[in-house]
Amino acid sequence: MKKLIFIAITALLFGTATEVDAAKPRRNTSKARQVNYDELFDKAELQYAMYEVAELETTLSDIEEKLEKNENKQAAKRLETYQSRLVNLRNMLGRVENIVIVDSLSAPKEQVLDFYRLSSEAGTLSIDENGCVSHTPESGREVFVTTKSDSTGSTVIEHAGILDDGTRDDATILDLRTPAKSEFSYPFMLSDGSTLYFAAEGESESSLGGLDIFMTRRDESGNFFSPTNVGMPYNSPYNDYMMAIDEATGLGWWATDRNAEDGMVTIYIFKPNDTRVNYEPDRSDIADLAFISSYKATQPEGFDAAQTLEALDNISHSGNSSGSAIRLSLGNGVVYTSLNDFKSAEARNMYGQYEEESQELREAEKELAEARAAYGTGNAALRLQILTLENQVDKLRRNTQRTRNTVIRLETGQR
Repeated sequence: MKKLIFIAITALLFGTATEVDAAKPRRNTSKARQVNYDELFDKAELQYAMYEVAELETTLSDIEEKLEKNENKQAAKRLETYQSRLVNLRNMLGRVENIVIVDSLSAPKEQVLDFYRLSSEAGTLSIDENGCVSHTPESGREVFVTTKSDSTGSTVIEHAGILDDGTRDDATILDLRTPAKSEFSYPFMLSDGSTLYFAAEGESESSLGGLDIFMTRRDESGNFFSPTNVGMPYNSPYNDYMMAIDEATGLGWWATDRNAEDGMVTIYIFKPNDTRVNYEPDRSDIADLAFISSYKATQPEGFDAAQTLEALDNISHSGNSSGSAIRLSLGNGVVYTSLNDFKSAEARNMYGQYEEESQELREAEKELAEARAAYGTGNAALRLQILTLENQVDKLRRNTQRTRNTVIRLETGQR
């Protein structure tokens, strides 16, 4: 997978060999003596995105050497940014957490919560019509809400208590003690009532780029300590968010677009450690483990993923009961979490078809991801199989989306 991404990014940045040759300046012109800093920084960006520390260090040294002969203030400022990124990348790769990733799912970004299967002990995740995610812990006594600040226009996380009659108390914006220009979203409070995960994007020395997942803790007074970037493999130079840990099932979830097509995200299901254990930083495959080139590489020999995922069976298969746990966003700020929520019997029955189609889609996506990973290691014989699976996944995705829309249309038409 990482190899395929590298080829794709290279093509986007540099074009084909013919295009590059055609773009070369002719000799004996003034332009031939100018330094193409944009090209060098494009190269540095690619190396940063692929965790190529040694190559990035060489490229930045080359830029620094050229700046000594060809002063360019804008390029010098960009160089400082990339030098800071290099330090951060090197530090992050030095403490990649050793976790077991049990499975991965591919999901449309706007429907990502529909693919999370959390027990009631983990609370309730919901999303409103503006795409803002909220989390209500199992206690039902408080809620963490993503919203837009009226004063700054930035995305913030608010906290509100829930009163005995089910209404919310006055909300307050959480002081998460990160740079003022940060955007906050995707909150999740652990069942301990103290540990809060969230995503942030903005100016921060500890950020890899895009959305990064952070963790903080709340003291007895309700104040939060300075947050910590959870590091690799969870975070990357891409968007990483919606960390949720379900202590009842012993599984954690997070989403990322590092290994996904446009409009899609990859959701990883993993086994959280009781205490953090990092890989040895001098491993030859540390960059692949951090990037998650293959999630199966994180699994020890003999690991039974299917047995581990049995913890989700009671959640995903409980649709046989009229009071089963589900998760369906109607797109108007209302999220159904039980079949009892349906007012329309026809919509309830159609939802069963939607779940069956979703399961078929997940299985096809998993098979496609495994084929792509094998192809990335050099198994060219899988090319035809990948094309067939891609067509199958596209068809299943369209069918699933149509069925989901039908469920919502049937239900909202009777509201």
